[in-house]
Amino acid sequence: MEEKKKIKIIGLGNKGRHGKDTLAGLLAPKLEGSVVMHFADPLKEEVSYVGVQPLIFRRFYNGKIFYYLRDHVNTYITKTAEDMPLLHKIFTERQINEYWYMAEKDPEILQVWGTDFRRMQNPQYWVQKIERMIINMEFSKNDLTQYILLPDTRFINEYDFIKSKDGIYIKVLRLEEDGSLFIDPHRSPTHPSETELDHVEANLTVKAKSGDLKKLENSVDEILELLK
Repeated sequence: MEEKKKIKIIGLGNKGRHGKDTLAGLLAPKLEGSVVMHFADPLKEEVSYVGVQPLIFRRFYNGKIFYYLRDHVNTYITKTAEDMPLLHKIFTERQINEYWYMAEKDPEILQVWGTDFRRMQNPQYWVQKIERMIINMEFSKNDLTQYILLPDTRFINEYDFIKSKDGIYIKVLRLEEDGSLFIDPHRSPTHPSETELDHVEANLTVKAKSGDLKKLENSVDEILELLK
């Protein structure tokens, strides 16, 4: 009888620009047939879609500010400035009334669209999308274990999804020279995407100072030991 292929999910979290993708890039070649995916892949696709109407626009009526977020091709969801404080801050600081699409990585808009909009509609929105992507993948027939690396694990439900599949979670911490935690100046440090997994239990915690690629390379062996 042919043995059933096993899927092993490895999540890396949790803060932005802490070396998660770098570590995944070092680990993937050590795991034959591994695939690197992101919960944010469908998010980036949505935000980068060039439509005939803007992704987000705002209008002023009767002294109030309203934001319109494109839900489908010709459908918008209406929110007030009070509903979307981070979005209101972005539009005000950038002095814009329309946002058409993401031409290059825009962490603030990704935070707004991914969390303040889509996850407010459905907390499982992105987890369900990544699960469907995994189900529809064509895996190598040579290896009995197929490894999937998710180096943007940021939320409790993403963590729970990985654990429910008997996966492992690795926390990656980027440190300043004085040992303090690196904070990305281009995104809100108090946003749930930066804080929600601060205190969850990790199978392994990797700490490396900015630019210390050797430390990340050494941690690959520790991860491989976990997978035995």
